[in-house]
Amino acid sequence: MFTYLDLIQMFYSLPSTLLLIIFAILLTNEMLIKKNPIFDNKFYPFILYKVYCDLLTELSTLFCDNAARYNIFGDFYKNNDPLAIYYFLVAGLTYTITFEISFIISLNRFIAVVYPLLMNYWFSKSRIKVWIFVTMVIGLFCGISFVYFNPYYNDLKFGSGFILAFRSKSTPYYSIYYTFLVIFPLAVASTVLNIITIKKITSEYRKSHNTTYNNKLNDLPFIVYSFLSFVCFLLFGLQNMIRAVNYLTINDEILNNFCDIAIRWTQDAQIFGLFYAILFLCKPLKNLILFRKKAAVAASSNAVQVTIVNRSKSRSTRH
Repeated sequence: MFTYLDLIQMFYSLPSTLLLIIFAILLTNEMLIKKNPIFDNKFYPFILYKVYCDLLTELSTLFCDNAARYNIFGDFYKNNDPLAIYYFLVAGLTYTITFEISFIISLNRFIAVVYPLLMNYWFSKSRIKVWIFVTMVIGLFCGISFVYFNPYYNDLKFGSGFILAFRSKSTPYYSIYYTFLVIFPLAVASTVLNIITIKKITSEYRKSHNTTYNNKLNDLPFIVYSFLSFVCFLLFGLQNMIRAVNYLTINDEILNNFCDIAIRWTQDAQIFGLFYAILFLCKPLKNLILFRKKAAVAASSNAVQVTIVNRSKSRSTRH
């Protein structure tokens, strides 16, 4: 049974998913196939990586969760444990990677603003691959961990659909451990890095409108995105923690339902909200999705390329 909130969510999520697929194809073509230098920086690889994770999350959610909840395919989901296992494997993998990407982006902007001469060391092409590999390994470990709690499809209490659940009663304990050992450490580290980065830019602004400040100001869109990403995954972690604690203590059904709904909307904010935010903040990406001419894209991204060169020169002059 569809509610008004469900219809609203479907109204924006379906076209946004299609747009995200188009964006992934375009950016993959420019970065990995054409090797377009316009998109060859230390930031965009993680955006593309996140887009892949977001698509896997959203498509899996649409088919394994939403379609089952609304009983679109009838009894297809009944006793379909392998599909439930697949979903939680993917969810554990992609959610963890998303949290890690948020931290890496915060670190990326911190180094770019505070220690720009170290950017080529910590975010060289080879080390970017290492970052991605490490996040995949950790994410896969977390995803596999969820499988041991026996995922399955349970009948909805009200309606004719199915809902994803775990047979194991120890799942909330794991959820709490996961929040404290994975989400909160990354959240704290991201908070510290974002505060230092913003404080550094603010300090440069108060001193004077010098070249160094102007160079760092060009990093502002990426810093804003980093902050928004941090807020989204912190909200997700808090909601997940509240739901787990509620289950182990008062087990209030209303609070549990509220957390379920809130997590679904937070997931959309993480995927679609951040997607539209990066399009708004970064002109090269916006021009790409709008199919603007290459000249326009090159012109809009020129500031990003010049920033790296000028920043290195200004630091070299100081030393």
